[in-house]
Amino acid sequence: MTPDQAVGYVLIQSTAVSNIVSSRVYYATKPTTEILPSINYYDLPHKRINGLKNPIFSINCRAGTARAARDLGTVVLEELTGSQGQGKYGTVNGPKDNFDFIQNSLITDNGVKNETENCFNCPIDIMVITNE
Repeated sequence: MTPDQAVGYVLIQSTAVSNIVSSRVYYATKPTTEILPSINYYDLPHKRINGLKNPIFSINCRAGTARAARDLGTVVLEELTGSQGQGKYGTVNGPKDNFDFIQNSLITDNGVKNETENCFNCPIDIMVITNE
């Protein structure tokens, strides 16, 4: 499982996330006719540090109101980051193979952006550290 697959798998498998967006979690591009709320995420440029891979992902949490977008962003952060014992650390057992998270960290919380009249985005950037 690649880092992008692992992030998507964690988001889709999260009850807290799926209760809000159902299965509307997209990698790389968002659909042209978007149903809200939804999440799309993509890779940002990164490099290997001390032999560890550290991909960075921008995760766009979109909803019909600013409050709903922020709430979705908070749920995503709670699922993917946190101190030891919180968030996703260790092995994620996927349907075909596994992925080892060493650490996930919040890089940037970009607030809430009003994209269109009825679409607000709470974009957050996280770094996934792995030895893959």
